[in-house]
Amino acid sequence: MVERLKFEGKWQRWVAFGFGSGLSPVAPGTTGTLIGIPVVIFFQFLPTVVVLLGTLLIVLLSVWLAGVVTRQIGIEDHPSIVIDEIAGYVLTMAMIPLTWWTVITGFLIFRLLDIYKPPPAGWLDRNCTGGLGITADDVVAGIYANLIMHGLLYFVGLI
Repeated sequence: MVERLKFEGKWQRWVAFGFGSGLSPVAPGTTGTLIGIPVVIFFQFLPTVVVLLGTLLIVLLSVWLAGVVTRQIGIEDHPSIVIDEIAGYVLTMAMIPLTWWTVITGFLIFRLLDIYKPPPAGWLDRNCTGGLGITADDVVAGIYANLIMHGLLYFVGLI
C-alpha cells in the first residue's frame, strides 16, 4: 500500500513537466516547447482528422494535467509545468507542412507570442486559475502563431 501511495501522481508530474524538460534551470518553457517537435513530426504521418483530434486531446490533457499537478504541488502555474507549451506548439503547427524552416519559424513565433501574451492571452493568464488558466494563454498564442504561419505560407511564400 505504501509503494502505491509513493507512485501515485508521479506519472502526471512526469508528463506535465514535459518528461523532465520543464525541470531545466534555464528557460524551462522554451526547453519544454522542444518536446512538441517530435509530436509534430509524428503527426505529419497521420490523416488530417487524426491530427486535429490529437491536437485537441493534447490541449485537453494539458488542462487536466496542469490542474492536477498544481493541486499536487500546491503552486499555481509552476514554471516546471510545460505541457501547456507543448500543447501550444502542437497547435501552432497544426496543418502546417513540415520543413525545417516551418519547425523553427513556428517555434520562434510561438515562443514570442507565449512570452509577450497578446490579448486576450495576458488577460487569461492573469485572471484564470488551475489547469484552464495555465493552458489558455498558450492556446491563444498557438492559435495566433498558427494563423501567422498560414499567412506566411499563403501570402508571402517565404516558408
